[in-house]
Amino acid sequence: LKDGWSALDLANKFKLAPLDDKMERVDGTALNVEEFQEKYEAPRIPCVITGLTRNWKAHENWTIRKLAQKYGNVRFKCGERKYGRPVMLKFKYYAEYMRENDDDSPLYIFDDSFGERKYTKKLLSDYEVPLIFRDNLFEILGTHEKRPQYRWIVIGPARSGTNIHVDPLGTSAWNALIHDVFVNVIIRNFRWVLIHPDTPKELLRIPKSQRGIHPKEAITWFSTVYKRIHDGDWPFHKYPVIECQQRPGEVIFVPCGWWHVVINEDDTVAVTENFCSRINLVHVYSTILKFRPGLTRIFLKRYK
Repeated sequence: LKDGWSALDLANKFKLAPLDDKMERVDGTALNVEEFQEKYEAPRIPCVITGLTRNWKAHENWTIRKLAQKYGNVRFKCGERKYGRPVMLKFKYYAEYMRENDDDSPLYIFDDSFGERKYTKKLLSDYEVPLIFRDNLFEILGTHEKRPQYRWIVIGPARSGTNIHVDPLGTSAWNALIHDVFVNVIIRNFRWVLIHPDTPKELLRIPKSQRGIHPKEAITWFSTVYKRIHDGDWPFHKYPVIECQQRPGEVIFVPCGWWHVVINEDDTVAVTENFCSRINLVHVYSTILKFRPGLTRIFLKRYK
């Protein structure tokens, strides 16, 4: 099994292309809700926002070492089996795996229920939703069973990540990368690629002939489609591409509809939430009306 997971030797061979970071960066301490909505959320413009997490306890409490000490015997979701059943692993074993793995596309903690489980929900006290993202109409659903998953803790080593996708149900998202206060050299970054919502799926999918043994992994996308974007004849004028490196302490805003893919350049810890605000409600409502009619009825009943 180990040989299969590291068959391509990407731990030694994979190199990201040089970064052309043109993402707009905004000082979050000088950004109010109205300005954010007018300049970024309503026109659906991605941006990186600084200064929003400076008072979070997560920067001190969410180091890999401290997480292993406090949550070592607690299981986190690091994958899915057939039919969507979660793969759960004790954090002490995952931390060891992070240190020692040389997998092509390592296991990635992407846990959507940490905020509801008895032994992990205390993590919620280590961060707070930034003010500019608190207009979340899904809050009216409370803990209703039909409320979509919206909150994830994300932990992974280099080469792990999420493949190209659009966030579900027309929602927008924010993602905060945690800064390890005990590490002096800041190398713990996310590499993001965001692609305009109008881009056809066919341009973004990994070609069948290039999918290989890791067909749904971010590292395969970066090894194929990303190379085509950089080296081929991508129609940038028609389908804009924005790349950026998210640094520790920064928050990235992903507007509804934007395609995006993320890969870790080193060990990272992050938290991300999806939201339905009054600004993107039209996108969310049209999507849930089509794909989740039961949710639509409950939402309308409580919204009134």
